[in-house]
This record gives sequence, structure tokens and C-alpha cells, in this order.
Amino acid sequence: MLDLYKLSRKILNQERMFKFNSLLAPFEYLTFRIITLNSVNQFKVAYKVYRESGLVPKNISSIIIKANFKTKGRIRNQILSSKVVTNPPPSSSIFSEEEITNALEDLRCTGFGKLGVINDPKLISDLTSLETVPVYSGQRYKASGRSEVELQKKPDIESDHIWYVQPETVLENVAVQKIISDPFWKYVSDNYLGSETHLTAIRCWHSFPPQKEFLSPENWHLDAADGLNFIKFFLLLTNVDMKSGPTAIVPVPSSKLPRKFYTGRRYTDQEVNKLLERNKKNILNATGSKGLIYVADTRLLHKGTPVVEGHRFILNWVSSVDSFGTVQSEKYKLKDNNLLKNRNDLIDI
Repeated sequence: MLDLYKLSRKILNQERMFKFNSLLAPFEYLTFRIITLNSVNQFKVAYKVYRESGLVPKNISSIIIKANFKTKGRIRNQILSSKVVTNPPPSSSIFSEEEITNALEDLRCTGFGKLGVINDPKLISDLTSLETVPVYSGQRYKASGRSEVELQKKPDIESDHIWYVQPETVLENVAVQKIISDPFWKYVSDNYLGSETHLTAIRCWHSFPPQKEFLSPENWHLDAADGLNFIKFFLLLTNVDMKSGPTAIVPVPSSKLPRKFYTGRRYTDQEVNKLLERNKKNILNATGSKGLIYVADTRLLHKGTPVVEGHRFILNWVSSVDSFGTVQSEKYKLKDNNLLKNRNDLIDI
């Protein structure tokens, strides 16, 4: 059976859309209006199968993208049946009640919130040890936790500018275990998403100045392959200023995001600047000192700003309502002495 979504993405591919955006954007929009006519029903069938059997179709990303386009992202909220309200915030050994409350409020207002900087020198010292562990190339990255990735002792900047640390290695770091065991992030994600959430994936990577231009997470996009309802937490492992590649967020909510931004491609600065001007908003940049933790709704427009000088090292974890939206389940093996072992209330990997 002909997959019209794949065909449209082949004809109106990322590179072509970037080069001839003003000419091709109307054709892309019209094409998506046609290929998404039955997208909501297709989504509901897939989600029903997932709830009954746990099975996720291989084309789940396109199913979610098409349903989001058709509903302007409202499909995400239509499937949630509960509303989590926990007041006041739980006791945290890392952040104060005020910091947690303010971060949640900012997240609701702009899709981005800073929790604060970790002040515990022991946690920072343990986290710093991750900077010297083996890495693998982002260009060969397909699924987190793959055992067959080729590890190198240190990043080779000439061959790739993004290098990952194995998730299993990250999860064996005691500081990471303690941070994930702290209730601050789950309180924020449960209340923001309106349902019980768990950690469903973890990433840790180095970013260096790119040696060549190509379409990547360093172009404007919406996340669609990390689940259906999720947010992401980030921990800076280096100081980050405007030259060292901060995450950039467009603080325009889904309700005001034009349908054209739900086609699942990368978007140009020109497209995003028009959106910002229309909504009288400015880009939010996640700059800060080492140890800063911030949260972002990456289902909204965002990108990783390319590094200009130095390098950025960052830890990121996904807090999601469920794993619907990811084809390959993120399953990691934890050692018996890991603080997260058997913590199904926190981690679903």
C-alpha cells in the first residue's frame, strides 16, 4: 500500500524545503491537508492497540505527526483522563519549594522553566566524571542503549560534532541516580502533563562547533518521536553562554502555533522569526552555569543552537505519560546496587 506520508516527505524533503521554502510551503500544507483526512481515526486505532497489548506500529512517528497536524496538537490532551494535583510540592534535597513552584509556573506560561543550580559539590564532582567516559558518534546514533555502537575514548571533532555517552554508563553514575530519585522533576511533569509520568529515556552528549552545515536537531523542530505526552529535563555539565550552544525555545503555545509547524520537518529561521513577530515573543535561550537544571516542553518549537566556541556537555531525560510514540522501547540494564533498580514509580526503562 502506498504510504502518502513517506512519498510527500520524499518529494518535499528537508533539504528541498529549506532551499525553496517560500515556494514549496503552500504545496506542503495542501498535501498535508489531504493525507491527514483520516489521521485521527488511524491514531485512535493505534492507541487502542497500544493500551490493550503494548504494541506500537513501526510508523508511529508519522501517525502522531499526522494526528497533531490535523488537530494542531490537541490530540495529546484528548487521551488524558486524569489530572494530577499535588500541593504543596514534595520535599526535595536539591531545590526549594519556591524554585519548584516557580519552574512549573514558568513552564506553563512559556514552555520553559529554570529550576536552579545544584549546589552540592559532591553531586557536581560525580557528574563531572562523565566527561571523560567513552563516547559514540551522533551520526551513527539510531536508538539509545544500542550495544553495538562503536565507542571511542574521546570525541573526534573532525568526524562528528555531537558525541553521546552510553545511557547505561550515565545511569550507573551515583549523582545521576540521586538526582532522578529526587521528587522535584516528577512533581513538575505530573502536574504539567496532567497524568502520572515516568522517566522513559536518558541522553548525555557533547556538542562541538559543526564542521559543516546539515539538517539536525540544531534546526527548529517539534519533538514527535519521544512519546505522545512528555517534557524534557536538562542538566548543564558545562557553563553555557550564547556562544556554547544553548537550547533555544519559542514561547508560543500550541493553541497559537500555525498548523504548518506540525508537518514534522525542520523549519527555517525566517519561518520562526515571522511566528515570533506575529505573537510579539522573543526566543528563550537556556544559558547558565554548570549544574543548572531546566525543563522544556520540546513538543513546542525549539532547537539546539550550534556551538560557536568551546563545547557543551549536557544530560537530558524524558518524562513521559507512556511509551506510545517510540517504536523501540528504551530498555536499559541496571546493576543490583543501582538506586533506581526496581523503582517503577520513577523509571520505566
